[in-house]
Parts: sequence; C-alpha cells; structure tokens
Amino acid sequence: MDVAQALEELRAKTGVSSESQLVADVLALVTGHSELVVELDQGILFDLGLDQKLHREEVLPLTA
Repeated sequence: MDVAQALEELRAKTGVSSESQLVADVLALVTGHSELVVELDQGILFDLGLDQKLHREEVLPLTA
C-alpha cells in the first residue's frame, strides 16, 4: 500500500473531509497543538489504535 492509499483509508475511517485536513490535524496533534485540530476526533484515533503511534518516542521532532 502506498502513502496516498494509506492516507485515503485513514481519512475515510476518521471522517475528515480531506487528506490535507487530516495531515494538518495530525501534525497539530504530534507537535502538541491539539487546540489547532479542526476536524479530527481524537477519540477515533483511540478506537483505531493510532493514538499511541502518534506519541511514540522514536518520532523525531520537526526541528531535528
């Protein structure tokens, strides 16, 4: 599965209106700015088992 397919599947599962909004909301979450999340229901991430993957220690900060 390529990245575009994975994004589209995740977008459909989360109910976010577009892939770009999904990416923006996920970036807001992983950078600690949950107040900037527009559409993504964080409870859905928990239901999909993705909440822990977004907060993994191995992920490099955007400033790295």
